[in-house]
Amino acid sequence: MDKLSISIGIPAFNEEANITKLLKSILGQSCGNFILREIIVVSDASKDQTVFRVRELNSPIIKLVENPERRGQVYSQNLIFKRASENIIVIFEADTEIYGIHYLEEMVRSFLADQSIALLQGNLRPLGGENLVGRILCKQSEIYHEFILARPDLLSYFSSGRGGRLFNKKALKDFFWPINVPEDSYALLWCDKNGKKTDFCLQAICFYKSPQNFKDFASQWKKILSGPEALRLYFSKTEIQKIYKRSFFEKLNMFFRFLISDPFFCAGYLVLKLRMLNVLTKQPFADDWEIAVTTKSV
Repeated sequence: MDKLSISIGIPAFNEEANITKLLKSILGQSCGNFILREIIVVSDASKDQTVFRVRELNSPIIKLVENPERRGQVYSQNLIFKRASENIIVIFEADTEIYGIHYLEEMVRSFLADQSIALLQGNLRPLGGENLVGRILCKQSEIYHEFILARPDLLSYFSSGRGGRLFNKKALKDFFWPINVPEDSYALLWCDKNGKKTDFCLQAICFYKSPQNFKDFASQWKKILSGPEALRLYFSKTEIQKIYKRSFFEKLNMFFRFLISDPFFCAGYLVLKLRMLNVLTKQPFADDWEIAVTTKSV
């Protein structure tokens, strides 16, 4: 039986801290049920050593694309779609770490079991924090993810690129990302609106780092809160709420899970959220949003 051929895509902006580790992890994956044809890295006018780190690996299957000016993640991912030679594309965020050597095999296995899948999301887990803020936010993410993963109805509308994603270009023939939208939510909502099947692969895991200081935490939340407004140009309020809205009882359930699991960190998270409410300002979503520096080294 012929193996499935796949392309890998990585949009990257100032990712010198982690890009080598991620690329080596991809190159070291077990390839029992697929052939890795290419890894496309799009450096979005990086000002650090990202380009040097990619070239340093000197791999014949790594294709480096350098944007002359910063255009944002959406532009880079559209470029990956355009340049990829294979129908199946797996896109990783550059500041994530693949767990084990069977990640890609698990993703491909899930797709081969149902080739009508248009978008397959990988699983994600936060790494432990380096300081008190980081540990608090890591614990909150763990509680949130555990709650979502246990609820198939919520998992169906959970969106994140941090776990890695497999895209089926044949099923996504008319798909592209418009500018200035949260690209993960847009992709999931587009598939839902256009009757394209999505799924979640629990066995394929990537690690990521939560913000390690208040500035990055607030920046992350500004981006999250501005997302629904940007999406209203393309989807109805009801469609958007499937991703962004949680009922009062769901929020209460998650709060008590956090409180019982770790009262001290739960109290710390409430302090961070209250402080954040005092500094949040409404602003439009932008593809060239300020990056969270403390999440870059996984």
